[in-house]
Amino acid sequence: MSSSAQPLARRQSQRLLLSSEKKSKTKSYYANTTNGRLGGKQTPPKPKRDKLDLTGDRLNICLLLLLYTLQGVPMGLSSTVAFSLTEKGASFSDQGVFSLASWPFSLKILWAPMIDALYVKRIGQRRTWLIPLQLLVGAALFVLSGNLEGMIENGAKFGDAKPLAMTFFSIYFLLASQDVAVDGWAITMLKRENVGLASTCNAVGQTFGFFASFTGFLVLNARGYCELKGFVMFWSAMFFLSSLAVFLKREDMGRIGRN
Repeated sequence: MSSSAQPLARRQSQRLLLSSEKKSKTKSYYANTTNGRLGGKQTPPKPKRDKLDLTGDRLNICLLLLLYTLQGVPMGLSSTVAFSLTEKGASFSDQGVFSLASWPFSLKILWAPMIDALYVKRIGQRRTWLIPLQLLVGAALFVLSGNLEGMIENGAKFGDAKPLAMTFFSIYFLLASQDVAVDGWAITMLKRENVGLASTCNAVGQTFGFFASFTGFLVLNARGYCELKGFVMFWSAMFFLSSLAVFLKREDMGRIGRN
């Protein structure tokens, strides 16, 4: 090879070497970017989500569904009352007064800490509140069943919905307190991997209870299958039975630490 051809060959080999090094660095960059390591830093792996395991929790989920369904029942009844007031010619001001009955659910944060802090240890943190609350709502509905139709008539006729509003305000107050206790119990009642089902039970239960006591009642009443008195008395009995179910359910205080 001539002396003039040697520098040319050397320059070509250097260019090929630089080109191969550049390609190697490019491949290494994209490989590190794909693996989540850019600049020597590795992206932490995503935590694995525990799979649902309903073993031992099926009855707990059924109990939560029952309690949340009962929460939705008086809500549906109040909508039924509002519908009846409108049908009987109540004024907008009377309907506005009656709508204030649902405020306790917006204000429950004020007394929720007391429900969490005060309880009888021998009975259980949640059962201490749930048993008397369920009994009180059942008793209130039982008394209301015999007077509700007359209260609706008087409210529409005389333009005074305050007795109805105060009655349902009291029931809503009991239900809001019950909701605090049930929400807290759901966290310790269910296993760690199933705790997310508590919000599902809440949404499904309250929706079903509302539908059953509002749309369900209107359909049954229109077909002559039931009257308001008997319908309210039926749900009063359900509250009494639910208090028995809560009484029989053992509250595992040890799960608080494990969850």
